[in-house]
Amino acid sequence: MARDPSGRWLSTLLDIYGDTTGLEAQPVSAAGATTAKQMPNAISFGPGMPGKKYTGHNAKEYKEVPDLDADLQMFTEMLVRIGNLQQMQ
Repeated sequence: MARDPSGRWLSTLLDIYGDTTGLEAQPVSAAGATTAKQMPNAISFGPGMPGKKYTGHNAKEYKEVPDLDADLQMFTEMLVRIGNLQQMQ
């Protein structure tokens, strides 16, 4: 799936990531399966933290509390900002 880097959904999600983490946000491609590819204009938003080992989707899956807090902040902000876009594009 390809996205226009200047598109409102993508730029909003990148802004949220940057605002929450203080890091420069860049989109990356993930090899994992997602239902986002089944929906027009959908984006899979699973923020990863640079320098942190990925510990999800395995038998001993876990998330450190500060990372979980940051994820919750980003997902809540995503609902607010995306939900208030004038056009859902």
